[in-house]
Amino acid sequence: MRRLIVRVRLLDGRADGSGGAQSDSGGGGLSAGHQPLQHHASSSSAGSATAASKTKKTRKARTAFTDHQLNTLEQSFERQKYLSVQDRMELASKLNLSDTQVKTWYQNRRSVDNFISVKVVS
Repeated sequence: MRRLIVRVRLLDGRADGSGGAQSDSGGGGLSAGHQPLQHHASSSSAGSATAASKTKKTRKARTAFTDHQLNTLEQSFERQKYLSVQDRMELASKLNLSDTQVKTWYQNRRSVDNFISVKVVS
């Protein structure tokens, strides 16, 4: 588990690996001469990883749904687990949300629904 954490930090470029985050065996730390990894081996060119790290896309802040929006989304979900594009656009317009926000809410809600049904069966 610790190796994974160290690797994630190195891939992100925030840690140099010399801060004492070693594996449980004691010899897994990086020496001071090692540089953090910049990209996965699956990248097509080394230049694209450098350019991508300089222009990080800022994430949109998390949407805080109102009680009315949540109640309407839940009622709609109880009637219909999957929405057509037209239904999704109408619901988004009605709730003053974007199409993507409704789509994402439905995806997350189906995931929760699936998780709950798996827990009940187990």
